[in-house]
Amino acid sequence: MAIGFTQEMVKLSLGEPDKIYTRTDANGVSEAWSYTTYETEEGVMLYRGYYHRYWGDPLYYPYYMGYSGRRDHEYLKVVFTEGRVSLIEKQT
Repeated sequence: MAIGFTQEMVKLSLGEPDKIYTRTDANGVSEAWSYTTYETEEGVMLYRGYYHRYWGDPLYYPYYMGYSGRRDHEYLKVVFTEGRVSLIEKQT
């Protein structure tokens, strides 16, 4: 993924975003995609990946949902302006 990628290109490389935000500022409207993972209270990653988004199936209950102290951790944010990536924020 790189600056200038379209939304479809980002979906192919990273999958569907976990959250989508619409941003409005002095430069206009942009869309921000957020990718998250689950962590323990100590910061140990429980799970990150494409399949953690689909736990709504009644026959599938992911193991990490049983951790009472789990928290969402945003590890990547991609901002689109006029349908193309204009900003990439990664936590290091």
